[in-house]
Amino acid sequence: MIVPLEESQKSKDALRSAPLATTSSRMNNQMCNFKTVLIVVILFGIVVPLFIQIALLLQPNTSTSNEDDYLESRKILYEDVDLKKRKIDALEEQIKELTSVKFKALKFITKLDRQRTYLQRDVFKSSQEKDKLLIELKGLNKKIQIAKRDAANYQRIQSQKIVTNKIFVGVPLKTDPLIINAPKTNQDIDCNFQKCFDFTQCSVIKTFQFHISPGSANSNDLLKLIKGETDYSSNKNGACVQLHSVTLTKDTSRLASVINKDITDKPGNHLLIINSDSNTNDADLFCKTVHQLKIPAHVIQIQPYLCPTYRAGYDLIMPANLPTQTVNNIWKELPPILPVQRQYLVSFTYAFLPNSDESSKLLLDNLQRLIMNETKERDIFIQSKCTEAYYTSCTHGWCLCKDNRQISKKSRFCIIPTYKNNLFLHTNIIETLVAACVPIFIGDHSLLPFTNTLDWKTASVVLHYQRLPELIYLLRSLPTEDFISLKRNGRFFYQTYFASQYKYLRTIISNIQTNIGLHPTLHKDHKAMTIKNIGNAALSNTPQHYFSHNLSTIGVDKHRLWNTYPGAIHTIPVNPFQTPLPSEYQFTVEGADNYSPIGDGKGGDGIPFARSLGGDYPVEQFTVLMLTYDREVILMEALQRLSGMKYLHKVVVVWNNPKDPSDTLVWPDIDVKIEVIRAGKNSLNNRFIPYDVIETEAVLSMDDDIYLRHDEIELAFRIWRENRDRLVGFPGRHHAFNSTSNYFYYNSEHSCELSLVLTGGAFFHKYYSYVYTHIMENAIKEMVDNFMNCEDIAMNFLVAHITQKPPIKVTSRWTFRCPGCPVALSADVDHYRERDTCMMYFQKVYGYNPLKRTQFRADSVLFKTRIPSTMTKCFQYV
Repeated sequence: MIVPLEESQKSKDALRSAPLATTSSRMNNQMCNFKTVLIVVILFGIVVPLFIQIALLLQPNTSTSNEDDYLESRKILYEDVDLKKRKIDALEEQIKELTSVKFKALKFITKLDRQRTYLQRDVFKSSQEKDKLLIELKGLNKKIQIAKRDAANYQRIQSQKIVTNKIFVGVPLKTDPLIINAPKTNQDIDCNFQKCFDFTQCSVIKTFQFHISPGSANSNDLLKLIKGETDYSSNKNGACVQLHSVTLTKDTSRLASVINKDITDKPGNHLLIINSDSNTNDADLFCKTVHQLKIPAHVIQIQPYLCPTYRAGYDLIMPANLPTQTVNNIWKELPPILPVQRQYLVSFTYAFLPNSDESSKLLLDNLQRLIMNETKERDIFIQSKCTEAYYTSCTHGWCLCKDNRQISKKSRFCIIPTYKNNLFLHTNIIETLVAACVPIFIGDHSLLPFTNTLDWKTASVVLHYQRLPELIYLLRSLPTEDFISLKRNGRFFYQTYFASQYKYLRTIISNIQTNIGLHPTLHKDHKAMTIKNIGNAALSNTPQHYFSHNLSTIGVDKHRLWNTYPGAIHTIPVNPFQTPLPSEYQFTVEGADNYSPIGDGKGGDGIPFARSLGGDYPVEQFTVLMLTYDREVILMEALQRLSGMKYLHKVVVVWNNPKDPSDTLVWPDIDVKIEVIRAGKNSLNNRFIPYDVIETEAVLSMDDDIYLRHDEIELAFRIWRENRDRLVGFPGRHHAFNSTSNYFYYNSEHSCELSLVLTGGAFFHKYYSYVYTHIMENAIKEMVDNFMNCEDIAMNFLVAHITQKPPIKVTSRWTFRCPGCPVALSADVDHYRERDTCMMYFQKVYGYNPLKRTQFRADSVLFKTRIPSTMTKCFQYV
């Protein structure tokens, strides 16, 4: 029995919804359900397929068509499958081809990418080459401009030379022959250089020379003194001045014969040194004897005493008690300039002997009145009577008391009567200067030594006797700085002009040169021994100084030349003390070619600044002077870093090593000439020798192991041009005071004050090389050689002593770094101890410590200044 589906469903729903029965009833129900399901399965599995078969049999007979359709469909099906198979195969082939193309494309792309990398690298290199070529082009354009300017300057100089050559230079006029041959005893003749000097032998276009007569009593001694002097001539015919030396004895016949033989009626200018022997040591007898001789009026007499026949401004005095030769350590005999205070404010230790003139009596009366007014003052020592004179030959007039030297060393000021009856006046002046006592001159000031050249007001108190009652007030009112200046200048006068017969003789010659309109003899450049030249000097590298002030020095610069250190015994070809011309001179026809104003005078920011040197001095360059020994690799690196440096004229390498540089050494090409010169010995003093190969005023002293950027060097050079008399450097140091030991020592710690700059990297004027080498005390250079140290301290002392100014520090550098360099001399444990010793020793040599402190550092004008974005700074980092 077939149960309808709806009923079966209802029974199922009834079963689902019936409540739970007991376990037995539940099993019966499950069995019933199983049977029902089985019946349904049989029904659908047998009956339904049978029914379908019967239905198919009852259909019309379409077997043939259906079979055809079936076969056709099968055929289509197989064809579709074959087509699809072929298509699949074709697609697979295409895929393979595309895969191959893909790999080929990838390979090609990789190759292209590699080529692109190569091209990018080539483009980068080309860009670098382009930038380099642009820089070189810019440099070449600049060199062309400089070359054009230098060519114009050269043509101008040559044209000036041509004009000079065309200018007629006549022979100086002759002096009246009646005056030349007149005896000095003729009181109508008051000789001076204009009246009695023969200028025909001393033309401005000839080198000044002097000759020593072989018939002189001590000509050999004089020749020893001037041995090696460039202005000495063995031929009297070409000499401007002929020097004769005689000794005065009781028998004057020999002296008279010398005068008649070598001087009288003989052409030329004659200097007659008259010495006194032990038999004529009496000053009064000496003067009387000389007065009796018929010495021609034009002869310049040099005597040991101030005789009545002395002609101020023409005749000269050379004290008899001077040492014959220069004493190397004369500073050891001189007391230090400090302390200021001494036992006596002022002293006077002269005996007034009979036969004196009215002026001397008036001076004595006023001094006695001064004694009465100042009896309560214990710091005033005035002695007008003494039991024994300092010089036993002093028999009349003012005679120095024997205890003068001891009293002078205890006095700040020493009164010296300057009258003709003070026969030992010049000797007394020297004694006073040696005692470091400031002289007070009262009387005839024209009688002072070399009054036409030496300004005694800078080293003494020059007082008219009418001011004598005001003397104490004037002295007590004198500021300490003025007193120290007088004392320092007095020491300078003594050491430079009066310390020995040699210096006195050189002073006499230089004084004559100045009086006749010629500059004192020049210091010569040191002839360098060149061992190697690298590169060629560019056309722009022409000498920067032409010694153009040689003739004007004696006029415009005469006072400074004679009255400030280093003095005028010799002159130096160039100096840093010239005043710049007015600003408008740069824009005149005469000055336009020599200057390079920023922005053509309009100024501007960093762009026009980089194109021009600017300033108030003519365009110039500098020389790098580099000291080295045996660090060849480091030297080559240091030289290479200078390549392309603006305003660099030349590099001079001082080779301190006795062995020549290696033959295999490859020297860099830095676009300027590198000149390697051999040093006479291994010495740090070689850093400051005035070599003839240095053709610029500006010198940059550099060690071979320091690194300085180009912008730092250029900034320092620009600042030096405005401060030509100063040291301009980078790392600063200072002299610190040890209050326990009461001395100054060298200090390299960071400080807000400095007083030295290291010359391992500093600009200085070539002028200081001459002074350091030829004039500065040898004791200082010997100390430098002994320690192989302290040459920078020595130069700082020297410049400060001359200028009384501190150095200038630029940029923030406090040390020099050289990565990879071997240990420097400064790393030695004894380095700072030696520098302390040098500080104390140099102070003793100078008599004081000349170093000056500064709290100033120089940077470029727009450094750390906020400026519009359209503008650029002078320098980016300094």
